[in-house]
Amino acid sequence: MPIITDFHLHTHDSCDEASLEIPDLIEGAKAKGIASFGITDHLHTSLNLPDIAA
Repeated sequence: MPIITDFHLHTHDSCDEASLEIPDLIEGAKAKGIASFGITDHLHTSLNLPDIAA
């Protein structure tokens, strides 16, 4: 059975430096046949706190 949903993806705004820009995430999901997904960014790390404060 193919996987067509993924509800644990990170964007560049999360704590994972290897995560994707949103347009790249959308295109990658389409390319892999992912029909629906959820973004689960971590917004509590030293990498993104300055952006949140701004």
